[in-house]
Amino acid sequence: MNKWPYIFDCVIIDGHPQTKDDTNVLADLAEPDQMLILDFIKANIKSRKEPNWSHTSYGIKQLITRITGIYITDNQMKDAMLMCGFKPVEEHWFRWVFRISERSPLWKIAYERRIKL
Repeated sequence: MNKWPYIFDCVIIDGHPQTKDDTNVLADLAEPDQMLILDFIKANIKSRKEPNWSHTSYGIKQLITRITGIYITDNQMKDAMLMCGFKPVEEHWFRWVFRISERSPLWKIAYERRIKL
């Protein structure tokens, strides 16, 4: 049984997520923006063994968009996380959940900038 009653609207094709109504991938952005997003994730999101049910791909996308100033879609966020080695708990969910640490610098940056979701 799933933790949440998520809609099954996403698949991974050729290593990239394809979400219903959002097929944008990170490569659709300008290359400097792609690199900034990937570098930001690598530097500020840390992994852990257990799923972190407190945050979804959409919430993380909102934070990264506000911090970097680069707008990305939820599907581009999923693609970036895959490229950085983060696999979703369930790839078919509309909003992905990852195994990411609450000690990740991302949360401190959001707190210091008073960014709320």
